[in-house]
Amino acid sequence: MVGVAVCALGCAVARSPAAAPARPFRFATDTFAFINESHWRYVTDPATGERVWSAQPVYFALHCAGVVRAARQFLVNAQFDPTAAPVDDATALRLARAVMARGPRSTVATKPPVVIPGYTGLRDFSAAHEQVLKDEMLRDWRSVLPRGDWRIVVPALPVEQARTADALYRKVRAGTPAIIRVFRFPVMTINHAVLLYEAAERAGDLEFTAYDPNDVAGPIVVRFDRTAGTFLFPPRDYFDGGPIKVYEIYAGMLS
Repeated sequence: MVGVAVCALGCAVARSPAAAPARPFRFATDTFAFINESHWRYVTDPATGERVWSAQPVYFALHCAGVVRAARQFLVNAQFDPTAAPVDDATALRLARAVMARGPRSTVATKPPVVIPGYTGLRDFSAAHEQVLKDEMLRDWRSVLPRGDWRIVVPALPVEQARTADALYRKVRAGTPAIIRVFRFPVMTINHAVLLYEAAERAGDLEFTAYDPNDVAGPIVVRFDRTAGTFLFPPRDYFDGGPIKVYEIYAGMLS
C-alpha cells in the first residue's frame, strides 16, 4: 500500500502547473484579518530561560487548511466593490457561502465572480464580519481534515521532496498560489498548512513566500535546501523552526 501511495505521490507532483488566477495574491488585501489560533505555543520560562509549551484557551483553532483554502477561493471567485455600501452580517454570510461553495481545487474562475460590495478585499471584509466567517468555517469539516492528509504517513524521501519543491516552484512562479501541508511524522511537533504565493531561487535553494494563517502581521518564508533535500520552516510561536516535510493539498483528486 505504501508503494502504491508513493507512486501516486510521484505522479501528483509531476503534473503541469495549474492555470493562474486572474490577478496575483497580495498579502495586504487577500488574507484574513483574523488568525487560526493555536492551542499550544512556545514561551520562555522566566525561571529557567528554556523554551516550553504553554496551553492557551482558544475559540478558532485547527482550521489552518480551511483558512488558506478559503483565501484562495476568495482570490479566484470573489470581486470586491469598495464603491458600494458595506453589507450586513446576513448578506456577508450568504456571499461568503457562495464563494466557498466553489471548487477548492480550482485556480481559475469557472463561473462569474461573486460580487462583494463595500470592501477593498478579503482583509477588510473579514475584519468587518469576523464572527460570521469564523462560525461558517468552524462548521466545515474540510477545514480540519482535507482529503489529502492520508499522505502524512507516506515516507517523504529527499528525492521526492526535491520533486515536490520543483513542482511547487514552477506552479507558484507561473502565478498560481499553492496550498501545502507542513508536518513532521511520526513525532507531530508541527502539522500545519500555509499558502505559497511567490517563489525565487537564491544560491541554488528555493524560497517560497507564504501566508501563514496563524499570523496576520506579514508573510513568512519557507525554504527548500537542495543540499539537504529538505524544506525548512521558520521559527514561530507554535514551532521553533527547522526541517519539515511538505506535500500539496487541494490540488487534485488525491489531495
